[in-house]
Amino acid sequence: MYTQAIQEYENQIEKYGRILLTQKSKHRLWSLIRLFSFLALIAIVILAFANNKILGILAIYVSAFVFVKIMRTHDKITREKEKTEAILKINENEKSFLKDLRPFRYSGERYLNNLHPYTSDLDIFGENSLYQYLERSCTRYGRKKIADRLSKPISKEEILANQESVTELETLLDWRQGFMAYDLQRKDEALDEKALTKWKESPSLFMNNNIIAIMRFGLPILALAACILLCYYVPWYLALLAFLPSILLQRKYANHINEMQNLSEHSLKYISSYSSLIEEIENGTFTSENLNHLQSQFLSGEKASKKLKKMTWYLDQIDIKNNFFGAIFNILTLYDIHFTFLLEQWKEKNKEEINAWTDSLAEFEFLQSLANLGFNNSTWTFPRIGGEAIACHNIGHPLIAEDKRICNTIDLAVKQHIKLITGSNMAGKSTFQRTIGMNMVLAYCGSRVCASALQLPILQVLSSMRTQDDLSKDASGFYAELLRLKMVLEEVQASNDNYFFIDEILKGTNTDDRHKGSKALIKQLLQSHGAGLISTHDLELAKLEDVLNGQLENICFEVDVIDDKLSFDYTVKKGVSKSFNATKLMESIGINMDD
Repeated sequence: MYTQAIQEYENQIEKYGRILLTQKSKHRLWSLIRLFSFLALIAIVILAFANNKILGILAIYVSAFVFVKIMRTHDKITREKEKTEAILKINENEKSFLKDLRPFRYSGERYLNNLHPYTSDLDIFGENSLYQYLERSCTRYGRKKIADRLSKPISKEEILANQESVTELETLLDWRQGFMAYDLQRKDEALDEKALTKWKESPSLFMNNNIIAIMRFGLPILALAACILLCYYVPWYLALLAFLPSILLQRKYANHINEMQNLSEHSLKYISSYSSLIEEIENGTFTSENLNHLQSQFLSGEKASKKLKKMTWYLDQIDIKNNFFGAIFNILTLYDIHFTFLLEQWKEKNKEEINAWTDSLAEFEFLQSLANLGFNNSTWTFPRIGGEAIACHNIGHPLIAEDKRICNTIDLAVKQHIKLITGSNMAGKSTFQRTIGMNMVLAYCGSRVCASALQLPILQVLSSMRTQDDLSKDASGFYAELLRLKMVLEEVQASNDNYFFIDEILKGTNTDDRHKGSKALIKQLLQSHGAGLISTHDLELAKLEDVLNGQLENICFEVDVIDDKLSFDYTVKKGVSKSFNATKLMESIGINMDD
Protein backbone atom coordinates (compact mmCIF):
# COMPACT_ATOMS: atom_id res chain seq x y z
CA MET A 1 0.00 0.00 0.00
CA TYR A 2 1.49 3.33 -1.17
CA THR A 3 4.79 1.43 -1.32
CA GLN A 4 6.46 3.69 -3.87
CA ALA A 5 5.69 6.94 -2.04
CA ILE A 6 6.64 5.52 1.37
CA GLN A 7 9.96 4.30 -0.04
CA GLU A 8 10.67 7.76 -1.48
CA TYR A 9 9.94 9.39 1.88
CA GLU A 10 12.24 6.92 3.62
CA ASN A 11 14.97 7.80 1.11
CA GLN A 12 14.41 11.48 1.83
CA ILE A 13 14.61 10.89 5.58
CA GLU A 14 17.91 9.08 5.12
CA LYS A 15 19.32 11.74 2.79
CA TYR A 16 18.34 14.74 4.88
CA GLY A 17 19.33 12.94 8.06
CA ARG A 18 22.90 12.81 6.76
CA ILE A 19 22.73 16.46 5.71
CA LEU A 20 21.46 17.44 9.16
CA LEU A 21 24.36 15.69 10.92
CA THR A 22 26.81 17.71 8.83
CA GLN A 23 24.89 20.93 9.46
CA LYS A 24 24.75 20.33 13.23
CA SER A 25 28.53 19.87 13.34
CA LYS A 26 28.99 23.03 11.31
CA HIS A 27 26.52 24.89 13.51
CA ARG A 28 28.36 23.89 16.70
CA LEU A 29 31.67 25.00 15.17
CA TRP A 30 30.34 28.41 14.20
CA SER A 31 28.70 28.84 17.60
CA LEU A 32 32.15 28.47 19.15
CA ILE A 33 33.69 30.78 16.53
CA ARG A 34 31.05 33.38 17.34
CA LEU A 35 31.70 33.15 21.08
CA PHE A 36 35.50 33.20 20.95
CA SER A 37 35.65 35.83 18.20
CA PHE A 38 33.54 38.12 20.40
CA LEU A 39 35.97 37.69 23.29
CA ALA A 40 38.99 38.02 21.01
CA LEU A 41 37.71 41.19 19.34
CA ILE A 42 37.04 42.82 22.72
CA ALA A 43 40.60 42.00 23.75
CA ILE A 44 41.95 43.49 20.50
CA VAL A 45 39.98 46.71 21.05
CA ILE A 46 41.25 47.02 24.62
CA LEU A 47 44.86 46.45 23.53
CA ALA A 48 44.46 48.94 20.68
CA PHE A 49 43.15 51.65 23.02
CA ALA A 50 45.98 50.96 25.42
CA ASN A 51 48.48 51.87 22.68
CA ASN A 52 46.66 54.56 20.73
CA LYS A 53 43.17 56.11 20.91
CA ILE A 54 42.90 56.52 17.15
CA LEU A 55 44.00 52.91 16.72
CA GLY A 56 41.40 51.92 19.33
CA ILE A 57 38.59 53.69 17.46
CA LEU A 58 39.70 52.04 14.24
CA ALA A 59 39.75 48.67 16.03
CA ILE A 60 36.13 49.17 17.14
CA TYR A 61 34.95 49.66 13.55
CA VAL A 62 37.00 46.75 12.19
CA SER A 63 35.92 44.45 15.04
CA ALA A 64 32.26 45.38 14.57
CA PHE A 65 32.51 44.68 10.83
CA VAL A 66 34.16 41.28 11.40
CA PHE A 67 31.71 40.27 14.12
CA VAL A 68 28.68 41.21 11.99
CA LYS A 69 30.05 39.01 9.19
CA ILE A 70 30.49 36.12 11.65
CA MET A 71 26.95 36.58 13.02
CA ARG A 72 25.46 36.57 9.53
CA THR A 73 27.31 33.39 8.62
CA HIS A 74 26.17 31.75 11.86
CA ASP A 75 22.56 32.88 11.28
CA LYS A 76 22.64 31.51 7.71
CA ILE A 77 23.88 28.13 8.96
CA THR A 78 21.16 28.15 11.63
CA ARG A 79 18.47 28.79 9.02
CA GLU A 80 19.80 26.00 6.80
CA LYS A 81 19.75 23.59 9.75
CA GLU A 82 16.19 24.59 10.69
CA LYS A 83 15.07 24.14 7.07
CA THR A 84 16.55 20.63 6.97
CA GLU A 85 14.83 19.77 10.26
CA ALA A 86 11.54 20.97 8.79
CA ILE A 87 12.03 18.85 5.65
CA LEU A 88 12.72 15.79 7.79
CA LYS A 89 9.50 16.45 9.70
CA ILE A 90 7.59 16.76 6.41
CA ASN A 91 8.81 13.34 5.26
CA GLU A 92 8.08 11.72 8.59
CA ASN A 93 4.54 13.16 8.58
CA GLU A 94 3.84 12.01 5.02
CA LYS A 95 5.18 8.53 5.71
CA SER A 96 3.07 8.24 8.86
CA PHE A 97 0.01 9.59 7.03
CA LEU A 98 0.24 7.01 4.25
CA LYS A 99 0.48 4.16 6.72
CA ASP A 100 -2.88 4.84 8.38
CA LEU A 101 -4.47 7.68 6.31
CA ARG A 102 -5.08 9.63 9.49
CA PRO A 103 -5.21 13.28 8.36
CA PHE A 104 -2.84 15.60 10.22
CA ARG A 105 -3.43 18.87 8.39
CA TYR A 106 -6.00 21.68 8.67
CA SER A 107 -9.56 20.38 8.20
CA GLY A 108 -10.96 23.41 6.36
CA GLU A 109 -13.92 23.47 8.73
CA ARG A 110 -14.23 27.25 8.37
CA TYR A 111 -15.21 26.74 4.71
CA LEU A 112 -18.18 24.50 5.51
CA ASN A 113 -21.33 25.89 3.90
CA ASN A 114 -24.55 23.88 4.03
CA LEU A 115 -26.03 26.05 1.28
CA HIS A 116 -23.30 25.20 -1.23
CA PRO A 117 -24.47 23.02 -4.15
CA TYR A 118 -22.30 20.04 -3.13
CA THR A 119 -19.45 20.59 -0.64
CA SER A 120 -21.35 19.65 2.53
CA ASP A 121 -22.68 16.40 0.99
CA LEU A 122 -19.47 15.20 -0.64
CA ASP A 123 -17.18 15.59 2.42
CA ILE A 124 -15.15 18.35 0.79
CA PHE A 125 -14.51 20.23 4.06
CA GLY A 126 -14.30 19.26 7.73
CA GLU A 127 -12.71 16.43 9.65
CA ASN A 128 -11.54 13.53 7.44
CA SER A 129 -12.48 15.51 4.34
CA LEU A 130 -10.98 15.79 0.87
CA TYR A 131 -9.61 19.21 1.86
CA GLN A 132 -7.78 17.78 4.87
CA TYR A 133 -6.50 14.89 2.78
CA LEU A 134 -4.82 17.04 0.12
CA GLU A 135 -4.09 20.41 1.81
CA ARG A 136 -0.36 21.15 1.93
CA SER A 137 -0.41 24.94 1.92
CA CYS A 138 1.88 27.32 3.81
CA THR A 139 -0.21 30.49 4.17
CA ARG A 140 -3.79 31.54 4.78
CA TYR A 141 -3.97 32.63 1.15
CA GLY A 142 -3.02 29.13 0.06
CA ARG A 143 -5.63 27.54 2.31
CA LYS A 144 -8.33 29.79 0.87
CA LYS A 145 -7.19 29.14 -2.70
CA ILE A 146 -7.55 25.38 -2.18
CA ALA A 147 -11.04 25.91 -0.74
CA ASP A 148 -12.02 28.08 -3.72
CA ARG A 149 -10.74 25.54 -6.23
CA LEU A 150 -12.66 22.72 -4.52
CA SER A 151 -15.84 24.81 -4.46
CA LYS A 152 -16.22 25.71 -8.13
CA PRO A 153 -14.88 24.30 -11.40
CA ILE A 154 -12.47 26.20 -13.63
CA SER A 155 -12.31 26.30 -17.44
CA LYS A 156 -11.05 23.40 -19.52
CA GLU A 157 -7.95 25.42 -20.48
CA GLU A 158 -7.13 26.08 -16.81
CA ILE A 159 -7.68 22.42 -15.92
CA LEU A 160 -5.26 21.28 -18.63
CA ALA A 161 -2.70 23.90 -17.55
CA ASN A 162 -2.99 22.70 -13.96
CA GLN A 163 -2.53 19.08 -15.04
CA GLU A 164 0.70 20.04 -16.81
CA SER A 165 1.92 22.01 -13.78
CA VAL A 166 1.07 19.21 -11.34
CA THR A 167 2.85 16.65 -13.54
CA GLU A 168 6.03 18.75 -13.40
CA LEU A 169 5.80 19.50 -9.68
CA GLU A 170 5.33 15.81 -8.84
CA THR A 171 8.90 15.21 -10.07
CA LEU A 172 10.33 18.14 -8.06
CA LEU A 173 10.20 16.50 -4.64
CA ASP A 174 13.17 18.38 -3.18
CA TRP A 175 11.84 21.73 -4.40
CA ARG A 176 8.34 21.05 -3.06
CA GLN A 177 9.65 20.03 0.35
CA GLY A 178 12.04 22.98 0.46
CA PHE A 179 9.02 25.20 -0.21
CA MET A 180 6.92 23.44 2.44
CA ALA A 181 9.72 23.90 4.98
CA TYR A 182 8.55 27.51 5.33
CA ASP A 183 5.06 26.48 6.45
CA LEU A 184 3.45 29.53 8.08
CA GLN A 185 -0.02 28.09 8.58
CA ARG A 186 -0.07 29.02 12.27
CA LYS A 187 2.04 32.16 12.12
CA ASP A 188 -0.12 34.22 9.76
CA GLU A 189 -3.49 33.55 11.38
CA ALA A 190 -3.32 36.98 12.99
CA LEU A 191 -3.02 38.72 9.62
CA ASP A 192 -5.75 41.36 9.42
CA GLU A 193 -6.79 41.87 5.79
CA LYS A 194 -8.85 44.90 6.77
CA ALA A 195 -5.70 46.47 8.23
CA LEU A 196 -3.87 45.67 4.99
CA THR A 197 -6.58 47.39 2.94
CA LYS A 198 -6.56 50.37 5.29
CA TRP A 199 -2.74 50.54 5.04
CA LYS A 200 -2.95 50.64 1.24
CA GLU A 201 -5.53 53.43 1.37
CA SER A 202 -3.85 55.50 4.10
CA PRO A 203 -2.53 58.91 2.94
CA SER A 204 1.19 59.31 2.29
CA LEU A 205 1.78 62.49 4.32
CA PHE A 206 5.58 62.47 4.10
CA MET A 207 6.21 61.37 0.55
CA ASN A 208 4.04 64.14 -0.90
CA ASN A 209 5.49 66.81 1.41
CA ASN A 210 8.58 68.48 -0.08
CA ILE A 211 9.36 70.24 3.20
CA ILE A 212 9.50 66.92 5.07
CA ALA A 213 11.63 65.45 2.29
CA ILE A 214 14.22 68.17 2.93
CA MET A 215 13.89 68.40 6.72
CA ARG A 216 14.37 64.66 7.36
CA PHE A 217 17.99 65.12 6.28
CA GLY A 218 18.59 68.82 6.89
CA LEU A 219 17.08 69.32 10.34
CA PRO A 220 19.22 66.70 12.19
CA ILE A 221 22.39 68.15 10.61
CA LEU A 222 21.46 71.74 11.52
CA ALA A 223 20.39 70.72 15.04
CA LEU A 224 23.67 68.89 15.67
CA ALA A 225 25.72 71.80 14.31
CA ALA A 226 23.76 74.28 16.42
CA CYS A 227 24.17 72.11 19.53
CA ILE A 228 27.95 71.91 19.08
CA LEU A 229 28.17 75.66 18.48
CA LEU A 230 26.02 76.50 21.52
CA CYS A 231 28.22 74.35 23.75
CA TYR A 232 30.89 77.09 23.45
CA TYR A 233 28.55 79.68 24.92
CA VAL A 234 26.04 77.95 27.20
CA PRO A 235 26.01 74.80 29.38
CA TRP A 236 25.66 71.55 27.39
CA TYR A 237 22.19 70.81 28.74
CA LEU A 238 20.96 74.15 27.40
CA ALA A 239 22.64 73.44 24.09
CA LEU A 240 20.34 70.40 23.73
CA LEU A 241 17.52 72.87 23.07
CA ALA A 242 18.83 72.89 19.51
CA PHE A 243 16.97 69.57 19.07
CA LEU A 244 13.62 71.10 20.13
CA PRO A 245 12.47 71.63 16.49
CA SER A 246 13.12 67.94 15.83
CA ILE A 247 11.08 66.96 18.89
CA LEU A 248 8.20 69.24 17.85
CA LEU A 249 8.26 67.85 14.31
CA GLN A 250 8.08 64.28 15.61
CA ARG A 251 5.22 65.15 17.96
CA LYS A 252 3.29 66.70 15.07
CA TYR A 253 3.46 63.51 13.02
CA ALA A 254 3.51 60.99 15.88
CA ASN A 255 -0.07 59.85 15.28
CA HIS A 256 0.56 59.25 11.60
CA ILE A 257 3.76 57.29 12.30
CA ASN A 258 2.07 55.21 15.01
CA GLU A 259 -0.92 54.49 12.79
CA MET A 260 1.34 53.35 9.95
CA GLN A 261 3.27 51.19 12.38
CA ASN A 262 0.13 49.64 13.91
CA LEU A 263 -1.41 48.87 10.54
CA SER A 264 1.88 47.37 9.41
CA GLU A 265 2.18 45.23 12.53
CA HIS A 266 -1.17 43.58 11.76
CA SER A 267 -0.67 43.20 8.02
CA LEU A 268 2.72 43.85 6.42
CA LYS A 269 4.65 41.99 9.11
CA TYR A 270 2.84 38.82 8.06
CA ILE A 271 3.04 39.53 4.32
CA SER A 272 6.78 40.14 4.66
CA SER A 273 7.20 36.70 6.25
CA TYR A 274 6.25 35.25 2.85
CA SER A 275 9.58 36.40 1.41
CA SER A 276 11.25 33.01 2.01
CA LEU A 277 8.42 31.18 0.23
CA ILE A 278 8.53 33.64 -2.65
CA GLU A 279 12.31 33.31 -2.85
CA GLU A 280 11.93 29.54 -3.29
CA ILE A 281 9.62 30.20 -6.25
CA GLU A 282 11.97 32.83 -7.72
CA ASN A 283 14.90 30.40 -7.57
CA GLY A 284 12.93 27.49 -9.04
CA THR A 285 13.44 26.20 -12.57
CA PHE A 286 10.20 25.31 -14.31
CA THR A 287 9.22 24.27 -17.82
CA SER A 288 5.41 24.45 -17.84
CA GLU A 289 3.94 27.67 -19.19
CA ASN A 290 1.60 28.05 -16.21
CA LEU A 291 4.36 27.76 -13.58
CA ASN A 292 6.59 30.16 -15.50
CA HIS A 293 3.75 32.66 -15.70
CA LEU A 294 3.14 32.44 -11.95
CA GLN A 295 6.87 32.78 -11.29
CA SER A 296 7.06 35.88 -13.49
CA GLN A 297 4.73 37.73 -11.09
CA PHE A 298 7.63 37.86 -8.62
CA LEU A 299 10.36 38.76 -11.11
CA SER A 300 9.08 42.02 -12.53
CA GLY A 301 11.94 44.47 -11.97
CA GLU A 302 13.46 43.91 -8.55
CA LYS A 303 12.60 40.49 -7.10
CA ALA A 304 9.51 40.48 -4.89
CA SER A 305 11.40 38.69 -2.09
CA LYS A 306 13.98 41.51 -1.98
CA LYS A 307 11.22 44.12 -1.95
CA LEU A 308 9.57 42.39 1.00
CA LYS A 309 12.86 42.09 2.87
CA LYS A 310 13.49 45.79 2.30
CA MET A 311 10.04 46.60 3.64
CA THR A 312 10.75 44.43 6.72
CA TRP A 313 13.94 46.41 7.27
CA TYR A 314 12.01 49.70 7.18
CA LEU A 315 9.50 48.43 9.74
CA ASP A 316 12.27 47.22 12.05
CA GLN A 317 13.97 50.62 11.90
CA ILE A 318 10.77 52.46 12.80
CA ASP A 319 10.42 50.12 15.76
CA ILE A 320 13.79 51.24 17.16
CA LYS A 321 12.16 54.33 18.72
CA ASN A 322 10.35 52.09 21.21
CA ASN A 323 13.42 51.49 23.40
CA PHE A 324 15.27 54.07 25.52
CA PHE A 325 18.47 54.40 23.52
CA GLY A 326 16.52 54.18 20.27
CA ALA A 327 14.30 57.07 21.39
CA ILE A 328 17.36 59.26 22.03
CA PHE A 329 18.88 58.26 18.68
CA ASN A 330 15.54 58.99 17.04
CA ILE A 331 15.52 62.57 18.36
CA LEU A 332 19.04 63.12 17.05
CA THR A 333 18.36 61.71 13.58
CA LEU A 334 14.55 61.81 12.92
CA TYR A 335 14.96 58.10 12.26
CA ASP A 336 11.26 57.22 12.42
CA ILE A 337 10.30 60.04 10.02
CA HIS A 338 13.03 58.99 7.62
CA PHE A 339 11.94 55.34 7.49
CA THR A 340 8.23 56.17 7.48
CA PHE A 341 9.00 58.27 4.40
CA LEU A 342 10.73 55.27 2.80
CA LEU A 343 7.85 52.98 3.81
CA GLU A 344 5.39 55.34 2.12
CA GLN A 345 7.56 55.29 -0.99
CA TRP A 346 7.56 51.50 -0.89
CA LYS A 347 3.79 51.45 -0.49
CA GLU A 348 3.14 53.70 -3.49
CA LYS A 349 5.41 51.59 -5.70
CA ASN A 350 4.27 48.14 -4.57
CA LYS A 351 0.79 48.23 -3.01
CA GLU A 352 -0.89 47.16 -6.25
CA GLU A 353 1.51 44.24 -6.60
CA ILE A 354 0.78 42.71 -3.20
CA ASN A 355 -2.44 41.11 -4.42
CA ALA A 356 -0.65 39.65 -7.45
CA TRP A 357 2.09 38.26 -5.17
CA THR A 358 -0.29 36.65 -2.67
CA ASP A 359 -2.52 35.26 -5.43
CA SER A 360 0.39 33.72 -7.35
CA LEU A 361 1.85 32.37 -4.12
CA ALA A 362 -1.51 30.82 -3.22
CA GLU A 363 -1.76 29.25 -6.69
CA PHE A 364 1.68 27.67 -6.20
CA GLU A 365 0.54 26.33 -2.83
CA PHE A 366 -2.58 24.86 -4.43
CA LEU A 367 -0.64 23.23 -7.29
CA GLN A 368 2.02 21.78 -5.03
CA SER A 369 -0.74 20.38 -2.80
CA LEU A 370 -2.19 18.60 -5.85
CA ALA A 371 1.33 17.45 -6.77
CA ASN A 372 1.77 15.99 -3.28
CA LEU A 373 -1.57 14.19 -3.68
CA GLY A 374 -0.48 12.75 -7.02
CA PHE A 375 2.94 11.78 -5.67
CA ASN A 376 1.32 9.90 -2.78
CA ASN A 377 -1.05 8.12 -5.16
CA SER A 378 1.04 7.04 -8.14
CA THR A 379 -1.71 4.72 -9.48
CA TRP A 380 -4.15 7.61 -9.91
CA THR A 381 -4.51 9.20 -13.32
CA PHE A 382 -5.37 12.53 -14.91
CA PRO A 383 -8.89 12.60 -16.37
CA ARG A 384 -9.69 13.50 -19.95
CA ILE A 385 -11.92 16.55 -20.12
CA GLY A 386 -14.62 16.28 -22.80
CA GLY A 387 -17.02 13.80 -24.32
CA GLU A 388 -20.76 13.26 -23.98
CA ALA A 389 -20.74 11.05 -20.88
CA ILE A 390 -18.89 10.30 -17.65
CA ALA A 391 -16.83 7.21 -18.39
CA CYS A 392 -15.37 5.70 -15.21
CA HIS A 393 -12.92 2.80 -15.24
CA ASN A 394 -11.93 1.35 -11.88
CA ILE A 395 -13.05 4.46 -10.01
CA GLY A 396 -12.64 4.43 -6.24
CA HIS A 397 -13.26 6.65 -3.21
CA PRO A 398 -10.18 8.91 -2.78
CA LEU A 399 -10.30 8.85 1.02
CA ILE A 400 -10.51 5.08 1.47
CA ALA A 401 -7.19 3.28 1.95
CA GLU A 402 -5.84 1.53 -1.11
CA ASP A 403 -6.01 -1.94 0.41
CA LYS A 404 -9.66 -1.45 1.47
CA ARG A 405 -10.91 0.47 -1.55
CA ILE A 406 -13.37 -1.24 -3.94
CA CYS A 407 -13.35 0.25 -7.44
CA ASN A 408 -16.13 0.17 -10.01
CA THR A 409 -16.43 0.66 -13.75
CA ILE A 410 -19.49 2.45 -15.10
CA ASP A 411 -20.63 4.87 -17.80
CA LEU A 412 -22.97 7.70 -16.80
CA ALA A 413 -24.99 9.64 -19.36
CA VAL A 414 -25.12 13.37 -18.65
CA LYS A 415 -28.23 14.37 -20.61
CA GLN A 416 -31.77 13.36 -19.63
CA HIS A 417 -30.77 10.20 -17.85
CA ILE A 418 -31.00 8.93 -14.27
CA LYS A 419 -29.43 5.86 -12.76
CA LEU A 420 -31.61 4.65 -9.88
CA ILE A 421 -29.59 2.87 -7.19
CA THR A 422 -31.23 0.30 -4.94
CA GLY A 423 -29.58 -1.80 -2.28
CA SER A 424 -29.62 -2.75 1.35
CA ASN A 425 -28.35 -0.66 4.22
CA MET A 426 -24.56 -0.22 4.30
CA ALA A 427 -24.24 -1.84 0.85
CA GLY A 428 -22.37 1.18 -0.54
CA LYS A 429 -25.00 3.36 -2.28
CA SER A 430 -23.97 6.64 -0.61
CA THR A 431 -20.26 5.87 -0.81
CA PHE A 432 -20.61 5.17 -4.53
CA GLN A 433 -22.27 8.55 -5.11
CA ARG A 434 -19.56 10.33 -3.12
CA THR A 435 -16.93 8.38 -5.07
CA ILE A 436 -18.21 9.78 -8.37
CA GLY A 437 -18.83 13.26 -6.97
CA MET A 438 -15.50 13.63 -5.18
CA ASN A 439 -13.55 12.52 -8.23
CA MET A 440 -15.47 15.01 -10.37
CA VAL A 441 -14.44 17.76 -7.95
CA LEU A 442 -10.79 16.64 -8.18
CA ALA A 443 -11.00 16.48 -11.97
CA TYR A 444 -12.29 20.04 -12.17
CA CYS A 445 -9.30 21.26 -10.13
CA GLY A 446 -6.74 19.82 -12.55
CA SER A 447 -5.85 17.01 -10.13
CA ARG A 448 -5.28 13.32 -10.60
CA VAL A 449 -8.34 11.22 -9.78
CA CYS A 450 -8.78 7.88 -8.04
CA ALA A 451 -9.41 5.84 -11.16
CA SER A 452 -7.45 3.99 -13.82
CA ALA A 453 -9.30 6.13 -16.40
CA LEU A 454 -11.91 8.86 -16.26
CA GLN A 455 -13.41 10.97 -19.03
CA LEU A 456 -16.02 13.63 -18.37
CA PRO A 457 -17.31 16.99 -19.63
CA ILE A 458 -17.32 20.03 -17.34
CA LEU A 459 -20.54 19.99 -15.32
CA GLN A 460 -21.95 21.77 -12.29
CA VAL A 461 -22.12 19.25 -9.44
CA LEU A 462 -25.35 19.30 -7.42
CA SER A 463 -26.32 17.18 -4.42
CA SER A 464 -29.01 16.42 -1.88
CA MET A 465 -27.56 13.76 0.37
CA ARG A 466 -27.05 14.92 3.93
CA THR A 467 -29.89 17.17 5.11
CA GLN A 468 -30.56 18.00 8.76
CA ASP A 469 -33.23 19.83 10.67
CA ASP A 470 -32.50 23.37 11.83
CA LEU A 471 -34.41 24.36 14.97
CA SER A 472 -33.14 27.93 14.76
CA LYS A 473 -35.03 28.29 11.47
CA ASP A 474 -37.99 26.05 12.40
CA ALA A 475 -36.94 23.67 9.62
CA SER A 476 -37.55 19.93 10.04
CA GLY A 477 -35.28 17.40 8.38
CA PHE A 478 -37.92 16.70 5.74
CA TYR A 479 -38.42 20.38 4.95
CA ALA A 480 -34.64 20.86 4.78
CA GLU A 481 -34.54 18.02 2.24
CA LEU A 482 -37.32 19.65 0.22
CA LEU A 483 -35.40 22.91 0.10
CA ARG A 484 -32.33 21.04 -1.07
CA LEU A 485 -34.28 19.23 -3.77
CA LYS A 486 -35.78 22.57 -4.81
CA MET A 487 -32.26 23.91 -5.33
CA VAL A 488 -31.32 20.89 -7.46
CA LEU A 489 -34.50 21.13 -9.55
CA GLU A 490 -34.11 24.87 -10.16
CA GLU A 491 -30.48 24.47 -11.22
CA VAL A 492 -31.39 21.64 -13.60
CA GLN A 493 -34.20 23.72 -15.07
CA ALA A 494 -31.88 26.70 -15.52
CA SER A 495 -29.04 24.79 -17.21
CA ASN A 496 -28.38 21.45 -18.88
CA ASP A 497 -24.74 21.30 -17.76
CA ASN A 498 -25.38 19.69 -14.37
CA TYR A 499 -24.98 16.34 -12.72
CA PHE A 500 -26.83 15.63 -9.47
CA PHE A 501 -26.51 13.17 -6.59
CA ILE A 502 -29.63 12.45 -4.51
CA ASP A 503 -29.37 9.98 -1.64
CA GLU A 504 -32.43 8.24 -0.15
CA ILE A 505 -34.89 10.44 -2.01
CA LEU A 506 -37.69 11.88 0.20
CA LYS A 507 -36.67 9.71 3.13
CA GLY A 508 -38.44 11.95 5.66
CA THR A 509 -42.04 11.12 4.83
CA ASN A 510 -44.42 8.13 4.74
CA THR A 511 -44.16 5.38 2.14
CA ASP A 512 -47.08 6.50 -0.04
CA ASP A 513 -46.08 10.17 -0.15
CA ARG A 514 -42.44 9.23 -0.70
CA HIS A 515 -43.31 7.09 -3.72
CA LYS A 516 -45.62 9.65 -5.31
CA GLY A 517 -43.24 12.55 -4.66
CA SER A 518 -40.17 10.66 -5.82
CA LYS A 519 -41.87 9.52 -9.01
CA ALA A 520 -43.01 13.06 -9.79
CA LEU A 521 -39.59 14.55 -9.09
CA ILE A 522 -37.78 11.99 -11.25
CA LYS A 523 -40.10 12.72 -14.18
CA GLN A 524 -39.70 16.48 -13.75
CA LEU A 525 -35.89 16.21 -13.61
CA LEU A 526 -35.91 14.17 -16.81
CA GLN A 527 -38.30 16.58 -18.53
CA SER A 528 -35.74 19.31 -17.74
CA HIS A 529 -33.03 17.14 -19.38
CA GLY A 530 -31.37 16.50 -16.03
CA ALA A 531 -28.93 13.68 -15.33
CA GLY A 532 -27.66 12.11 -12.15
CA LEU A 533 -27.69 9.33 -9.56
CA ILE A 534 -30.58 8.74 -7.17
CA SER A 535 -30.57 6.12 -4.42
CA THR A 536 -33.73 4.75 -2.85
CA HIS A 537 -35.21 1.93 -0.78
CA ASP A 538 -38.46 2.25 -2.73
CA LEU A 539 -38.35 -0.72 -5.12
CA GLU A 540 -41.56 0.43 -6.80
CA LEU A 541 -39.62 3.30 -8.37
CA ALA A 542 -37.54 0.72 -10.26
CA LYS A 543 -40.58 0.00 -12.44
CA LEU A 544 -40.08 3.41 -14.07
CA GLU A 545 -37.32 1.84 -16.14
CA ASP A 546 -40.00 0.07 -18.19
CA VAL A 547 -41.97 3.23 -19.01
CA LEU A 548 -39.33 5.97 -19.42
CA ASN A 549 -37.85 4.75 -22.69
CA GLY A 550 -34.27 4.30 -21.49
CA GLN A 551 -34.14 7.60 -19.57
CA LEU A 552 -33.92 5.71 -16.28
CA GLU A 553 -31.73 2.67 -15.62
CA ASN A 554 -31.66 0.51 -12.50
CA ILE A 555 -28.36 -0.33 -10.84
CA CYS A 556 -27.84 -1.88 -7.43
CA PHE A 557 -25.54 -3.05 -4.65
CA GLU A 558 -26.19 -6.50 -3.20
CA VAL A 559 -25.45 -8.15 0.13
CA ASP A 560 -25.05 -11.83 0.96
CA VAL A 561 -25.43 -13.70 4.23
CA ILE A 562 -22.53 -16.10 4.72
CA ASP A 563 -22.31 -18.18 7.91
CA ASP A 564 -25.05 -16.04 9.43
CA LYS A 565 -23.03 -12.85 8.78
CA LEU A 566 -23.59 -10.05 6.28
CA SER A 567 -21.11 -9.91 3.41
CA PHE A 568 -20.78 -6.83 1.17
CA ASP A 569 -18.86 -6.70 -2.11
CA TYR A 570 -19.56 -2.96 -2.77
CA THR A 571 -19.65 -3.67 -6.50
CA VAL A 572 -22.25 -1.95 -8.65
CA LYS A 573 -24.48 -4.24 -10.74
CA LYS A 574 -27.25 -3.77 -13.26
CA GLY A 575 -30.82 -4.32 -12.16
CA VAL A 576 -32.81 -4.02 -8.95
CA SER A 577 -31.51 -5.17 -5.58
CA LYS A 578 -32.96 -8.43 -4.34
CA SER A 579 -31.43 -8.40 -0.87
CA PHE A 580 -32.19 -6.25 2.14
CA ASN A 581 -30.52 -6.46 5.50
CA ALA A 582 -32.59 -4.36 7.89
CA THR A 583 -33.99 -7.48 9.58
CA LYS A 584 -30.54 -8.92 10.09
CA LEU A 585 -29.25 -5.61 11.47
CA MET A 586 -32.15 -5.35 13.91
CA GLU A 587 -31.52 -8.87 15.12
CA SER A 588 -27.85 -7.97 15.68
CA ILE A 589 -28.86 -5.38 18.30
CA GLY A 590 -31.19 -7.78 20.15
CA ILE A 591 -34.60 -7.26 18.54
CA ASN A 592 -36.38 -10.63 18.32
CA MET A 593 -37.95 -10.51 14.86
CA ASP A 594 -39.89 -13.77 15.45
CA ASP A 595 -42.10 -11.91 17.93
